[in-house]
Amino acid sequence: MLKIIDNCLHQDLVECAQVSLLNEIYRLGYSNNWDEPNFFNTTRKNLDGIFLLALKEFLSFGYLKNVELLRSYANLHPAGEFYAGKMHTDDEGGYGVTLLYYPFDWQIEWGGGTEFEDGTIVDYVCNRLLIFDGDINHRALPHTSPHGFRYSVAYKTKAEWE
Repeated sequence: MLKIIDNCLHQDLVECAQVSLLNEIYRLGYSNNWDEPNFFNTTRKNLDGIFLLALKEFLSFGYLKNVELLRSYANLHPAGEFYAGKMHTDDEGGYGVTLLYYPFDWQIEWGGGTEFEDGTIVDYVCNRLLIFDGDINHRALPHTSPHGFRYSVAYKTKAEWE
């Protein structure tokens, strides 16, 4: 199952999230059994502050119940084909549902959306939330943002659909 929610946070919260992400510390990122890193993610296992407020807002939409947050972090993908994500699932650790948030202003022609195993592509749009089953293969698409980076915030949960 995949749900897409646009304009999911108040603009003040979006701006606070943007500032926070620009001040995060990132490290080389690996996902599942990748042989080499090709992106970056935050060094913290769980984001706090503004991102917990955002999660509370996301859960208020009523798509999920019995939610347990397992971890949350931000990903940073540099521009270029090399930094595109590889197909993977988020279900290794028993994750039930992933929430993926796009926090920055973006233009569709830059690419950088999320592709799912069935060929569905969800464009990167600022203040968009994707909610999907953690066992669905997906990946970050390459991008050409002149700002150099594609940021996303991921929440890995054990949860049930309403």
